[in-house]
This record gives sequence, structure tokens and C-alpha cells, in this order.
Amino acid sequence: MELTLDVIKGLRLYQPRRGYRFSLDALLLEDFVRPPRAERIADLGAGVGIVGLLLARRYRRARVLLVELQPPLAELARKNVALSGLSRRVQVLQADVREPKGLGEAGGFDLVVSNPPYRRPGAGRLSPTEQRAVARHELALSLQELLRAAAYLLRNKGRFFLVHHPERLGGCFWASGPMGLSPSASGRCTEGPT
Repeated sequence: MELTLDVIKGLRLYQPRRGYRFSLDALLLEDFVRPPRAERIADLGAGVGIVGLLLARRYRRARVLLVELQPPLAELARKNVALSGLSRRVQVLQADVREPKGLGEAGGFDLVVSNPPYRRPGAGRLSPTEQRAVARHELALSLQELLRAAAYLLRNKGRFFLVHHPERLGGCFWASGPMGLSPSASGRCTEGPT
């Protein structure tokens, strides 16, 4: 796989030249996360690790878990963690978010973030590149499965942040309730199970 080395907000990251590359949405998500402090952070669908690594730099005492399904992206995330010098606090787990019990302790995180696949299968043009298709379409993870994993990982009163298409906001609100998440009026699915 051919790679590029890019610098974003002072963070150096390897990512595929062709295949899934982070976008502006990752930077918007990271900027949107503003709790005063965080001790345990999980990034679900971390890609090459940009959001979790930027949050690890902001929350200097936090331990961060980057969860990525696709092995090549998980390997790049590991490489980026090492490159950033954050190996003592940031762990990469190549795992399926649909199996939350394999991701960590129930209620063990005070902050969960995700830049998930936006489109349902059959909606929009499917990328011919499998890596991009899985990252952009709900081929391997639905919105409900993502919310279930976030609810499982969040401690009582923990916060969940995600970036999503505006037309899916109603679905986010609708699916949050049964998971024990309370969406805020700003469009954030935030408070964890009570």
C-alpha cells in the first residue's frame, strides 16, 4: 500500500494514498468535543487514528482506545500512535464494533467519539475501493450497532460525540433512546446510560 505522510494540527499521520483517507469531518468532530476533562476515551471506527490522537494530545492524562475494523487501517493507526509518541497512553484495537464486549469494560469510558459510515447500503454511490466503501456505507456497522456499542462503553453520565449527515439526525435521535442515550438539542448524542 502506498502511503502519504500528512501534517494536520501539528500531528504527523500516515494514510493510504488510495483508499480511505480522513476528511474534514474528522477535524470537525475533534473540534466539537469539549468536555473540560476526560480520563478514558474510545474512538469507534478510528481509521488511521486522527480523532483519537488529537484528543490524546488535548487530554494529556487520558488513556485512549482506537477501535478499527479494517486491519490495514488499524496497522496504520498503530504506526501513527508510535510516530506521535503516544504509545504509553493510546492503544489500537483491531476489532468489530458490533461486538462491544470485546472492546473493553462496560461503563469504562467517560468519552466515546465516532466518525461513522454515513450512508445506508444502497444509498448513494458505493466506492469501488472496499476500504472506502466500508468506511462510508453501513456495510459492516449500522447506526444502531454503533449507538449500542457507545452505550455499552460509556460510564454513567459519560458523553458520546459523533458527526453525521443532517438527514440522519432524526434516526440518531430515534435510535438513541432505546440504547439509554439522551441526545442533546445541539444534535449531539451525549449522555450515557443512567
